[in-house]
Amino acid sequence: TAGSIIAGTGVFTAGTVAGAYNNVIVATSGAVTGNASLQITPDPVHHITISPSHPSLMVGGSLTFSATTYDQYSNVRSGDTVGWNVSGDLAAGSIFFSSGLFIAGTIAADYDNVILAFVPAVPGVYSLASVTVTPGPLASITVSPSQATLGITASQTFIAAGFDAFGNARTGDIFTWSVTNGNAGSIIAGTGVFTATSNIANVADYANVIVATSGAITGTASVNVVGGIIDGTVTLQGGSRPASKRIVNVTVKTFATGTSNTNLRAGTGALATFTATTVDTGSNNVTFQIVGLVPGSYDITIDSAHTLMNVKKNVVITGGNNAVNFGTLLEGDCDDSGQVAAVDFSILASSYLKSTGQTGYDARADFDGTGQVNSLDFSLLAANYLKSSPQTAP
Repeated sequence: TAGSIIAGTGVFTAGTVAGAYNNVIVATSGAVTGNASLQITPDPVHHITISPSHPSLMVGGSLTFSATTYDQYSNVRSGDTVGWNVSGDLAAGSIFFSSGLFIAGTIAADYDNVILAFVPAVPGVYSLASVTVTPGPLASITVSPSQATLGITASQTFIAAGFDAFGNARTGDIFTWSVTNGNAGSIIAGTGVFTATSNIANVADYANVIVATSGAITGTASVNVVGGIIDGTVTLQGGSRPASKRIVNVTVKTFATGTSNTNLRAGTGALATFTATTVDTGSNNVTFQIVGLVPGSYDITIDSAHTLMNVKKNVVITGGNNAVNFGTLLEGDCDDSGQVAAVDFSILASSYLKSTGQTGYDARADFDGTGQVNSLDFSLLAANYLKSSPQTAP
């Protein structure tokens, strides 16, 4: 690799690998030889490399880059003067021209090809390196939402985000959640799921009650707990209904006022859904209670098994107790399709005069809950035939 020599003239041509070659030149005459050594030096600077090529350091951190120059055959050179600069996005940081000492900026990001090393004496010989500036230590925590308005017993998941001293978002921080006032409600320490109080007496605006903590750093959010309670009444059809069948499950949904009947019937756009069980009052005028409504104006629907849906429109709910009469739930919708129709008549006919325990008895057609599908049930279906949900309560 030292090179080649012309045997008759001694003209030596160096190879492409720089280095010291001891006794590599040999002159021979008969049995006698003589030797010479060579030092092959690199060609002029041709290209340059930077190390490290893509380091990562925190905002404000420092790192010294180094450069290696090479000739055209990639032999390492020495003694070349290398200059340094930041090319392109100056937000990456700054670098000392002579030493390559880089000081990261305050904006965390990936900066591609931003470190420039060049040989001032040879224009066009340069190299580029990239740098990743990462966020600094946790300095602040932001909690979202910063202000939540919740009805009593309602839940809200809070989310925490950590930032360094320069406002760069961090990842990987683990937060522990707590509340400063238990009257507001409770929070799951590991998830940030807050549940507002169920006590209407504790309805209030709680400033900075939600706390997210990581190490010694905290962030807070406020909660306004508002409470609306519906003390509802509804009339069940079926004069022969036994007391045990006056205890039924009802589904109550709130909607924005002015919601179309089509959307009310389909449940599209429901703001909240509640279920309750009626209380037997000794008559078919039964009561129930819904808690945890956010005060406001609503269209409110109610239905039960095999009844049409009723809607009470423009109901104003305030914090505390609100008496709402939802009218009479009309029976006959065996298949809960939203209309008393031929399908329902067919279900009733198939079960007619059948009693509980008998083959063919279908409880969906036993509207008054007597345990037998009979003429009383037929009368209810007939009276409501072809009526559809929702029926408007007075």
